[in-house]
Amino acid sequence: MSIVKGKLEHTEENMQLILDLTQNEKYCCGINDYGFICYMKFDEQNAQLWAIVSAEFHNIRNAGLNLKGEHRVWNPNIGFSVNLDVIDLSKQNLNSVTFFQAFSAMRLYVIWFWEKTYDNDIGMLITDFMITNVYDDWKSELYTWDPPVKDDWMNGVYKTLKDFNVKKSAQQYMYNEVEAFLCMKNYLQIFNKEYPFEGLKKLLVQINLIKVNSNSVESDEWLKCIQLAVEQEDAIIA
Repeated sequence: MSIVKGKLEHTEENMQLILDLTQNEKYCCGINDYGFICYMKFDEQNAQLWAIVSAEFHNIRNAGLNLKGEHRVWNPNIGFSVNLDVIDLSKQNLNSVTFFQAFSAMRLYVIWFWEKTYDNDIGMLITDFMITNVYDDWKSELYTWDPPVKDDWMNGVYKTLKDFNVKKSAQQYMYNEVEAFLCMKNYLQIFNKEYPFEGLKKLLVQINLIKVNSNSVESDEWLKCIQLAVEQEDAIIA
């Protein structure tokens, strides 16, 4: 297969790959606001094959193959977004995290932000994040002190898994640093639509500072939270 900077060369073999992709509904991610349909799947080498099709004329407008580290997320507002690779994973050696650990890492990151700002809105949010371990399945089911928090968190997780075209159960899937980060970001964006607190808006601005190869304080702190969520899993409950 011929690849040039994420694009596919115009060969019969590559055209057949794209045709097979766009003719299979299970690889359809949806249509964006501009009338383009996205098809996407991952191969055995974790390369991301994608194609954009005009919903009006039903012709392929663009296609390509993104290798690991170059993956993109489908955004229904704009199309393929580069925000999947928010962190340069090539420099990290951390393990994947569980569903529970991903939530715990978010809680730790929000606590870190609160310790910088002492914002009342964020302080209240942290209280809602508290977890109880009185049930045997507390790690897999995630019992928060404020039950609706889990529902919104799950919506953020489901959106992330859909963007990655992951079919596994949210509780059984193992999340890497990027996927866990996007679970946090998607959840907070969902929560912000319901409760647009000023403190939460500031937190989202902070989160949006985490970019590829940024080597920023924000991205370094997120990776520390991931590591702490793994190392001290039982110590970060309420």
